[in-house]
Amino acid sequence: MTPAEIIREMRALLFERGWCRHGLTNALDELCLLGAHNVATGMQADDEIAAYTQCFASGAISALVEAVGCSGPYMLFIWQDEIDRTFDEVIDLLDKAEKIAERAS
Repeated sequence: MTPAEIIREMRALLFERGWCRHGLTNALDELCLLGAHNVATGMQADDEIAAYTQCFASGAISALVEAVGCSGPYMLFIWQDEIDRTFDEVIDLLDKAEKIAERAS
């Protein structure tokens, strides 16, 4: 899958399963951005080791980092975990990142 395709799948997963903060997934099976990335790329949602090692090599995560304007993947997760962050803001970020990923390919 291309980075843009991964981002589209992440968006679809968040609409289907719901979005959460402070963990890759939760008891309701909702996903954070990285959990959605895991599932979109064929990993288990809660596979923390694979998730954190893969995120540094992922074009989709790179596009998200650029879209949010932060310095790296870890800052992206701090952004999404902010207490006043909304689902709509997360979806807007995915939309912006998809455009960045499409331009890069």
